[in-house]
Amino acid sequence: MNKSRLAAHLRRGVVFALEVGSAFALLFFVFLIASIFMVQGDGSAPGVTQLSAAIIDFTVKLLGVSSQGSLFAVVFFWSLAVFLVALFSHLVFHKWPAAQQRKSK
Repeated sequence: MNKSRLAAHLRRGVVFALEVGSAFALLFFVFLIASIFMVQGDGSAPGVTQLSAAIIDFTVKLLGVSSQGSLFAVVFFWSLAVFLVALFSHLVFHKWPAAQQRKSK
């Protein structure tokens, strides 16, 4: 296999995974922040807030970090997971770049 084709495929995969991971990180962070602000004054909260709390608690237990200030660690962990899945899927399932034809003289 041509090294330049491999490098081009890997470069496209990394760019794709960075785009997907960055978009996920931004949307996930906004979702978690918005769900925190949905808590009412009497302590009641809609189901989406309980879902985000469960996601944070699960990730904190999984990583073994302290629960205070763990929002960024949770967003980073899940964004890294999305990045790796997107990179793997791109490398496995997308077409390789076409081989360049050499001109013969």
